[in-house]
Amino acid sequence: MKSNPPAVGPLSGPGLSPGSCRSRRASAPQRRGSPRRYLALLWAGLGLTLSGCATEAYRATESQCAPAAYAQYPVISQTRMEMRTRPIQVPTGQTRCSSVTNGNRTDTVCQDITRTEYQQYPVYVTVDINEYGRNQVIAACARSQCLRTHGNPDCE
Repeated sequence: MKSNPPAVGPLSGPGLSPGSCRSRRASAPQRRGSPRRYLALLWAGLGLTLSGCATEAYRATESQCAPAAYAQYPVISQTRMEMRTRPIQVPTGQTRCSSVTNGNRTDTVCQDITRTEYQQYPVYVTVDINEYGRNQVIAACARSQCLRTHGNPDCE
């Protein structure tokens, strides 16, 4: 089943450093839901994308390239298991005690000493297996169009 491409898609492309503006990705969970939910996610993604530092002309060029990229790489959602890590506190077997004396009475409070260990656990996530390829096509198309129309790959 094909879905309509959003007006503007997030990008990451070859030669873009992790700190560069166009490599930041605004990803929304890929779940099948109501059209209203899809529209809300589309607007949220559009808002996050527009708040980036790519030029308006570049974003417009991306949106022109998106339909062809979505036709070539349609959204294919796949659920898979990933391992995540969480910190847990594990007792060391030692205790720390403190005593307070009030007249003839002594109160002692003891606490277990713990250390942090990291535990792996499985989580099921839904991913679009064509997202990377589609974003590569959009980026290449946008850079090519910008180079042709503006004389540089960033539409500046």
